Amino acid sequence: MIDLRPWSEDLEHPVLRMMWIFAALLLLPSLALALGVSQSFIPLVGTLCALPACVGKNTELGIKPLELKDFFIVIGAYCLIILFSAIITPGWQKILDGMQIPYSEKQDEIIDLLGKVLFRRIIYSYLVKVNQFAGIFGTSLLFSIAHFFVFGIPALLIMGLMFQLIYLCRKNLSAAMLLHGLVNTMVFLMNFCNAEI
Repeated sequence: MIDLRPWSEDLEHPVLRMMWIFAALLLLPSLALALGVSQSFIPLVGTLCALPACVGKNTELGIKPLELKDFFIVIGAYCLIILFSAIITPGWQKILDGMQIPYSEKQDEIIDLLGKVLFRRIIYSYLVKVNQFAGIFGTSLLFSIAHFFVFGIPALLIMGLMFQLIYLCRKNLSAAMLLHGLVNTMVFLMNFCNAEI
């Protein structure tokens, strides 16, 4: 049985924290671009501005030290992400092509790991009150849409589901962060290798 609430305390001011993170990660980049800030600095600016909303006691955030079992589960979940993404993405591409929806095969926006607190902890805590499906699937769907990457929606949905399930099964946001970091590192390395060719 999955513990639907792996944290031990409620976050103070969750709505304010959610609005703060959304503003920092979604609205602030547009403002920074309008003010002439270099596009390469925008992720850093957004992350630094979102950071105060993610501060709390570890028990509030659901963050614990990693255990050896976490690493094995993360590697298994990573393999499942790759497998399911490879299966579903070609079909999604055919759907987009058939509907003549323009897309890019590369992601332009990257949601920072601070989004983990927003999606896995704050938004999830609201949606799970509706029911378990709404909590897990709704949070994952919002995660995939928030990347503003039409081509990647199915793969991002799979990732979001894995991140949420890892968090709930291990009762540890650190395990979900480790998996997200592994996925982002592999994407970076693949893009780097493709750029070199």
